[in-house]
Amino acid sequence: MALRVLGVMAHPDDVEFTCAGTLARLKQEAGCEIAIATSTSGDCGSVQHRPDEIAGIRHREAKAAADVLGAEYYCTHCADLFILYDDPTLQSYAGQPLHASYEFDSEGVPSRRVTLVERGVLKGFLMSRWPVKGFPSSNGAVRVMVEVFGERGLI
Repeated sequence: MALRVLGVMAHPDDVEFTCAGTLARLKQEAGCEIAIATSTSGDCGSVQHRPDEIAGIRHREAKAAADVLGAEYYCTHCADLFILYDDPTLQSYAGQPLHASYEFDSEGVPSRRVTLVERGVLKGFLMSRWPVKGFPSSNGAVRVMVEVFGERGLI
């Protein structure tokens, strides 16, 4: 069974500019299966085209580049300005109550907003103290992990 290698970048054409040569060598010399994933559509990549037009152009170009490499191509199609965050301190949103907010996680660490993805780039992740070596403290998300993963018998 061949090893699978996934190149993950923020925008269409980022892989081509940064690591396409490495991916090609891994495929040719080591027999790896290659996949490329981008987290945004590239909709802010032009002043000459509307966002939907340039997103379509860049998607087709990224797919064509992946085809040249013999790779699969995936895109989440999030907008270039997309921001994803987790904020367990929110008690309501758009006037609707949220029932999962909390002030402290299961380890007593104050909960806080954590930006996870900003403009297509991974900026953070949810963690407790125990699964990630080298981090001095939790970012207040252990309650979520314990409740969600614990209910499923995963921890």
